[in-house]
Amino acid sequence: MHYDFTAKGCKIQEAGWRSIKGSFTDDGEEPVQELPELHKGDELKIKEATVLEKQTKPPVLYTEAGLLSAMETAGKEIENEEERKALKNIGIGTPATRAAIIETLFTRNYIQRDKRSLIPTEKGLQVYGLVKDQKIADVAMTAEWELALQKKREQRSGCRNIPKGNGNLCQIHYR
Repeated sequence: MHYDFTAKGCKIQEAGWRSIKGSFTDDGEEPVQELPELHKGDELKIKEATVLEKQTKPPVLYTEAGLLSAMETAGKEIENEEERKALKNIGIGTPATRAAIIETLFTRNYIQRDKRSLIPTEKGLQVYGLVKDQKIADVAMTAEWELALQKKREQRSGCRNIPKGNGNLCQIHYR
């Protein structure tokens, strides 16, 4: 019996900029498949082999509009379902405060404009290096805060956001 099959994969030799992202695939791409492990004495009949030498490109820099959109949809990748739901319609900041947050980044010299792109400054990269592994840099913390605020509002109002017959949520009335 004879079988033909194809094995595709790659070997990451140097993570480069992707070491920051922590992922070796872009959105919408198939995950990177490691080449199968072969041992001495394994027999393979190889019809054809090609080697492609490529370099990855870093993600496109944010524009102000892109950053505003990312802030609005932040939290899509949070694993905890309750936290993800808490940020689903909120994101980071509110529509009224997101532009002010970006202006603060400019004022504190954390970012600068290069044509339409936003570029982190040396100071911004230093701050990022200090906080990137801290809880404050995790969007899940914002979700936790939103959940805590929601629970406080529910306790004060006695309303539990229980859907009513027509699918609307009960309204919260502040005292």
